[in-house]
Amino acid sequence: TRIALRSAERATADDFADMRLQIELLEKYRKSSPSKRIHHDHLFHYSMGRAARSALLSHYQHEIMEQLYSRAQEYFDHYEDVDVVIALHRETLKALESRIAARVLKAIDHHLKSLEDVVATGG
Repeated sequence: TRIALRSAERATADDFADMRLQIELLEKYRKSSPSKRIHHDHLFHYSMGRAARSALLSHYQHEIMEQLYSRAQEYFDHYEDVDVVIALHRETLKALESRIAARVLKAIDHHLKSLEDVVATGG
């Protein structure tokens, strides 16, 4: 959540363009191997982390993403709906571009809800 709020405050047009590119590439490779899809999913998040301009938050984000993937790899590789991920990334990007904190918080809550559901049910 903190990364998203910082990104909304600090992102440049180039940062938003990079996030948009990762969404487009995820859409392009939606039927590719899980590793290709996860790669672009993660790159969207890492683009947001870079836009936050906080090395510490970006480091935490990377560690969390790596742990989530390693603990729920089967879910991400076989069950996650890539179209839902794309829609969540688009919603998040629009909220970031608005630079409105309340809109960013709402989008991030929605973005994290599906992941929280997976964790709560054990994947």
